[in-house]
Amino acid sequence: MRESAFGTDRSIQEEIELLRSAERGLRNRGIEQADIAVVLGSGLKDFAAGLEEAIELPLHSIQEFPKVRVRGQGGMLVQGWLGETLVHCLTGRVHLYEGYHPWEVVRAVHSLAMLGTPNFFLTNAAGGIREDLMPGSLMLLTDHLNLAATNPLVGSHNESLGPRFPALNEVYDPRGRKVLRSCDPGHGLREGVYAQLLGPSYETPAEIRMVRTLGGDAVGMSTVPEAIALHAMGCRVFGLSVITNRAAGLSVEAPSHQEVLDETIRAAERFEVLLNRAIPELAMIRDPVKKTRAKRTKAKGPKKASRKTPQKASQKTPPKGSAKDGGKRSKR
Repeated sequence: MRESAFGTDRSIQEEIELLRSAERGLRNRGIEQADIAVVLGSGLKDFAAGLEEAIELPLHSIQEFPKVRVRGQGGMLVQGWLGETLVHCLTGRVHLYEGYHPWEVVRAVHSLAMLGTPNFFLTNAAGGIREDLMPGSLMLLTDHLNLAATNPLVGSHNESLGPRFPALNEVYDPRGRKVLRSCDPGHGLREGVYAQLLGPSYETPAEIRMVRTLGGDAVGMSTVPEAIALHAMGCRVFGLSVITNRAAGLSVEAPSHQEVLDETIRAAERFEVLLNRAIPELAMIRDPVKKTRAKRTKAKGPKKASRKTPQKASQKTPPKGSAKDGGKRSKR
């Protein structure tokens, strides 16, 4: 094991063993294959509170996962129901600019994909470059520019994570964009190309002019590693940016993290309405195996995990409804 520019550099076999260990640990704590997973960007973590029959796991309690350290990011993995759709929510993520290895940045989504979850909705906060992308706009990702100087597929290779040379023609599913447009609460969704730079400093005006010349419409510091890694595994990926500010040089105000958080709070209601409407339809695009939601009774079944008190990490026997129990949920 040696140190690299992005943290600890492990062999691919060590990484696969970590992923399998994380998968086993999640199953043992009641986390199973869901219909869709949602990664919530800066300031957007509150959506997870609306899921029913929730199991909440602090990310720091999953020893294989790196720690979330950025203000405004949540630190939970939440599994719960949105109607008849079983959803995973990661209320925060880690970033390359924190010094993490690219494999660490995508480890959480890799682990959920190894559970069998086929659909992933990646969200972020971004700076608007195109003239119509003003603060408060929502932009569906049609493509991306990877300007972060690295890639989660760099290094030794293992077929369980996808082919050595995956095509990236349609990383962001076009049918998903159609669903999201139909579910928008009426303010009009934009579409565009998202550019990821490394960060953590905001871009210079010259860099924004470069990104615009290259075809970028919005800019941020996340999402692209996850999208590449998931697409390589054969997962269906959807992407959405909440535009929180005008990019550097396009406004008299310099970008700030507080501005990002303030604007996501203002956009949160529309964002949550959109997700509540769209997620059940997005989850059906790839026709995942649907589970039948059990009727609730007070007489049977494990107690519902509190949204405020995470499920204890000492639980050893997976509840009925986990993958080890054959995928059947107990009647409640």
